[in-house]
Amino acid sequence: MAGAYLNALDGVVIALYLGVLLILGVYLQGRASAGLRHYLVGDRSMPWWMLGVSGVMDFWDLAGSMVIVSFLFLLGPQGLFVEFRGGAVLVLAVTMLWTGKWRRRSGCITSAEWMLFRFGDNRAGRAAQLARVVAGIAITTGLIAYLAKSAGLFLSMFLPLTPAQCAMLLIGTATIYSMFSGFYGVVIIHALQFLIVLIAAAAIIYLCVSQTPDFAALQDVAAQVTGNPDWGATLPAVRVAMPAGYEAYEPLLLLAGLYLLRNVLFGMGAGDDPKYFAAKSDVDCAKLSLLWITLIAVRWPTMMAIAVLGVVAVGAALPDPAAVREAVAAVNAAYPDGDWDQITARIAASRATAPTELTNDLRQALGDDWPTRLQLTTRQGTVNPERVVPAVLLYAIPPGLRSLVIVSLMAAAMAGFGAWINQAAGLFTNDFYLKHVRPAAPVREQINVTWAFILAIVTAGLTFAYSATNINDIWSWIIMGLGGGMIFPQMLPLYWRRFNGFGYAAGMIAGLTAALAQRTAASMLPPVYEVLNEEWCMLLVISVVSLIAAVTGSCLTSPTPAAVLQDFFNRTRPFGWWRREREFLPRAQQAAINAENLRDLLALPVALTYQVAIFLAPMLLVVQKWTHAGVCFAVALAAFAILYYAWLAPMEQTTPQEDLL
Repeated sequence: MAGAYLNALDGVVIALYLGVLLILGVYLQGRASAGLRHYLVGDRSMPWWMLGVSGVMDFWDLAGSMVIVSFLFLLGPQGLFVEFRGGAVLVLAVTMLWTGKWRRRSGCITSAEWMLFRFGDNRAGRAAQLARVVAGIAITTGLIAYLAKSAGLFLSMFLPLTPAQCAMLLIGTATIYSMFSGFYGVVIIHALQFLIVLIAAAAIIYLCVSQTPDFAALQDVAAQVTGNPDWGATLPAVRVAMPAGYEAYEPLLLLAGLYLLRNVLFGMGAGDDPKYFAAKSDVDCAKLSLLWITLIAVRWPTMMAIAVLGVVAVGAALPDPAAVREAVAAVNAAYPDGDWDQITARIAASRATAPTELTNDLRQALGDDWPTRLQLTTRQGTVNPERVVPAVLLYAIPPGLRSLVIVSLMAAAMAGFGAWINQAAGLFTNDFYLKHVRPAAPVREQINVTWAFILAIVTAGLTFAYSATNINDIWSWIIMGLGGGMIFPQMLPLYWRRFNGFGYAAGMIAGLTAALAQRTAASMLPPVYEVLNEEWCMLLVISVVSLIAAVTGSCLTSPTPAAVLQDFFNRTRPFGWWRREREFLPRAQQAAINAENLRDLLALPVALTYQVAIFLAPMLLVVQKWTHAGVCFAVALAAFAILYYAWLAPMEQTTPQEDLL
C-alpha cells in the first residue's frame, strides 16, 4: 500500500473487512446451494426489513457516490436535481406504490420467468423471456464496467497500481464471495455493510460540520474552486454554470423535470427486482420500499459532506487555477493522446522514471505533492470532480478514520456488485440454461453453471470499462441509452392487454441494438446537441425506436391467449386497458381493485415529494442553511403522514386475498 496515505492500522482494518466477507460467503454457500429458489430469492423466507436494508446497499454504490459527489461539488445541494436521472432512485416511489406488488403476485423468481406468466409458455412467451435475459445481461455488463471505472479511479489514489489493476483487485474479491453466497449473502452481507456505512457516514458528517466555515464563507470558497457563483442554491436554477465537459447540464431546471418524467415512466415498468419477488406479501413490498427510501436518505448528507470537504481540500491543494493549466499543458505536450486517468496514474506511480523535464515542470506548478495533485485534474485544465472523493480522503480525513471511510466505500461498491451479478446469473441459469439447454440439469450443475456465468460476465464488464472516457460517460449510457431501450417494452405488458411476447422481444432487442449502435457510432456523429443535450437525444431516439418496434411486433402477430390474459389480470390486478378481463370479475371485486388502483395513483405525487424532501433536508443542514432545511423537514413529515394514513394503513387493514405464492 502507499505508505504516505495508508498506515498499518488502515491496512489491518481493510484486510479484516475483506476476510470477514470471504468467511461469510463460504459459510452461506451451503444454504445458497440448496437450489435456485434459495440462491436467487432466499426461498422467500427473509423479513421485509432485511430486504429493505439490502435495497439501500444496492443503490449506495461506489461509482454512484463518486458521480453524486462530483455534481454536489460543482453545484452544491442543486446537484441532487441532476441525479434525478437515476442516482436519486425516484423509480422507488412507483415500485413502492404498485409495480413491486404487481410483480410479486406472479409467484415468479426472476423477471424473465415473469414473461411466461404474462405471455404464456409458448413461442411468444419464450421469445420475451429470452429477450429479457439478453437485456439483463447487457445492462449488468454495463453496471460492472461502471463499477470498474470508478473503483480504478478511487483506489489508484491510494495504491501504487494503475486504475485497471485496482479495479481487478476489488472486483475479483467481490466476485469470489458473491458467487458462493447467492441471495442469502446479498441480503445478510448488505446488513453488515450498511452498519459500516452508517458509522462512516456519521463520522464524515460530524467532521464536515465541525471543520467547515458557515454557509456564506463556504459559498465564497466554492465559487472560487468551481467557478459557480450560485453554488449552494437550494432549488434548481433555469441555467447553472458548469465547467468544460459538463456543459450539457447547464439547463438544470429543464433537465430535472425531464429526468423526473423519465423516472416515472421507467418506474411504471420496474418492480422486477429480486427483493420484490422474494417478499412475502403486498404489505411487505410496501414496507420494504418505504424503509428503502427512508434509509437511503442518509446517503445524501454524507455525499454533501464529502463534497463540502472536497471544496475546502481542493481549494487548499490547488489554489492557483493558472498553475493547474500550466501543469496540464506540460502533460498534454508529453502525452497528447490516450486515457488521461491512466496517463496521470502512470506518471504518479513511476515518478522516478518519468521524463525529468516533465517532472520538474509539474513540481514547479503544483509543488512537491505534484503526483497526487496532478490526478485531481482533467485534460481541459480544470479540477476533475470525479476525483473529489479520493482527494477528500487524502487531504481531509485523518488516518484511522480514513480506513473506515475507505472500507465503507468498498462495502458500497461490493454491495451493488453482488446484487447485480446475482440478478443476471438468475436470468442466465433459470431462464436460458434450464429452459433451452439442459431442462433436467441437477442442482449441482445449476450452481456450477451460475458460477461460470458470473466469471464470464465479470470479464466482459472489465473489458468494457476501459472504452469509456469517465464514470459519468458509462452511467449516462446505462441510464439514458440501455435504460431508454427498456422503458416501453417493460411498461406496456402491465397496462396494455394487446401487447404480446413478440412485441416485447422486438421492442427490447431493437432498443438494445439502438443503444449499442449509438455507443459505437457516438464518436463519428457531428455535434448536434446545442438544442437538446446528448443524453436526451440518446434517450429519445432509442426509446422511440424501441416503442415503434414493440407496437409493430405486437400488431403484426397473434394476441396473447385469452386464458393467459385472464389469469394474469386476476392475480396482478393492474390498472390500464384491461376492460375485458375486469368485466369477468364480480362487481364487488372490481370495485375493490379500482379503489386500490386509485389510492396508489393519488399517492404518487405525495411519495415523490417525501422522497425529494427527505433527501434535500439533511443536505441543507450540512451546508448550514437552517431555515431551508427546516422547511424541507416539515414537508417530508407531512408527506409521510399522508402516505401512512391514506395509503399504507388502508393496505394493512384490508383483508388480503388468498396468498397466490
